[in-house]
Amino acid sequence: MTSDATSGPPVEPVLGDGPRRVSRTARREAERRRRAQRRALVAVVAIVVVAVLAAATVVVHERRSRHRRAAAAAPPSASVAPPAAGFAALPLAASAAATGEIGAAKLTDAGTIADIESDTQTAVQTVDSYDYRHLGRDLALGNTVTTGQFEIDYHDAMTGTIASAAPAAQTIQQCIVQDVGVTSMPDAQHATALVFALLEKTDAKDATPATTAVTLSADLVLVQGSWRIAGMTQLSTGDGPQASPPGNTGLASAVHAGAQETVNLLTYGRATFAADFQRAIEGLDAALAGQQRAKQAQLQSTMTSGGFDYRGTVSALAVVSAAPSSVELLELADGYQQTDSGQRILSSSLRLDVQVDFEQGRWLVTRFQPVASS
Repeated sequence: MTSDATSGPPVEPVLGDGPRRVSRTARREAERRRRAQRRALVAVVAIVVVAVLAAATVVVHERRSRHRRAAAAAPPSASVAPPAAGFAALPLAASAAATGEIGAAKLTDAGTIADIESDTQTAVQTVDSYDYRHLGRDLALGNTVTTGQFEIDYHDAMTGTIASAAPAAQTIQQCIVQDVGVTSMPDAQHATALVFALLEKTDAKDATPATTAVTLSADLVLVQGSWRIAGMTQLSTGDGPQASPPGNTGLASAVHAGAQETVNLLTYGRATFAADFQRAIEGLDAALAGQQRAKQAQLQSTMTSGGFDYRGTVSALAVVSAAPSSVELLELADGYQQTDSGQRILSSSLRLDVQVDFEQGRWLVTRFQPVASS
């Protein structure tokens, strides 16, 4: 399995070096505990079940996933992305392009979205963790969080590739889900989630955990009151399902604003630099705009001396939470250097935690935080 390239360029588009806000994590943990009590369930702790060994893909992904390409060396500047082009440049379904409401974002069912995120975290950690000493127990746990063909594929991998290789290599893999957001929820029984996770693996040759960052798209089905994995794909460069934010048009407006601002922050042409930079600044709150202005001269100088423009895309996005005037998103973005001949060189793949707040009559990005890759 190849690692997620999340190092980014030496100069990030927006400063994201500070500690991550802990309030959301604490809030999510409290909500999980409340749901666990309400539903009288025992949480499944994440030291269980699946993933492919050595150079193979994660076990449950082995039939569907594509590997992320390793990032090329990044330039000493900010990064990437094609010019602002509205929804056409973003992984948003046409139905998400409604513009009737500007503010007042609202989820269709906040409780259900919270349940999806909690169950997805448990399920992914279960099926992407395993321990050679108790594979049977791991398989039994995995069967409780999977369904359909995916459950069959999972069983085959656990009793095949993993069962034959893990004991000899003494392999232990633990999956740690960092963030979960909902990409779409077409009906009350089906949903798709975007997952940022870390895989930590040890074996007889190396007791020091080797950490790999992965980005997953999980298809979920509601089975007997819990959301189970019906399909899962590891996303690679440029991959991503179409998002349809599970809420009103105010939410759609916030999601569009957040994703488009990421594109804007990663998009600068030498010939259009002043306009591109101004466009990026206008989508930020005052604090982030000030941080970005501090990079302006270095960014333009690097592009000019290097003879390239920055281009990039947002290939996947999801909603983590929403209040009337504040929405949190997860975004997967790729950055490129584009030469005058049209050649594009991947320079960064970014897993982002983005917050947009309704200020001054419009949605502005107030947090742009890379998610850790180790």
